[in-house]
Amino acid sequence: MAASTLTMTSSEGMLPSFSLVTSMAMALFLSLSYINESCTHHKPKKWKEYFLEYLMIVLAVKTGFFAESLREHLSDKSKEHEYLTSLAAELKYDTAQYRSVLQK
Repeated sequence: MAASTLTMTSSEGMLPSFSLVTSMAMALFLSLSYINESCTHHKPKKWKEYFLEYLMIVLAVKTGFFAESLREHLSDKSKEHEYLTSLAAELKYDTAQYRSVLQK
């Protein structure tokens, strides 16, 4: 698997993200259902049916990537807020320490 499709978790190691796995499973299910359906009819498919299958698979995968990107964005925003709050508190503490040292 490519490194861009993996997320890091501390306890389990490298695991595929949930939304990516979900979108891949959905795409596989859709393609398998059409394969099974086409095997029972034994009729040649029209090019429109192939195009529709392709479009559904691409849409499912792109939706999975969009959901993963949105989740990462929200996670990054919360970490950013946490880091900035911590930085402000540390700066206040350091400033108070420097003032007390300078006044001595």
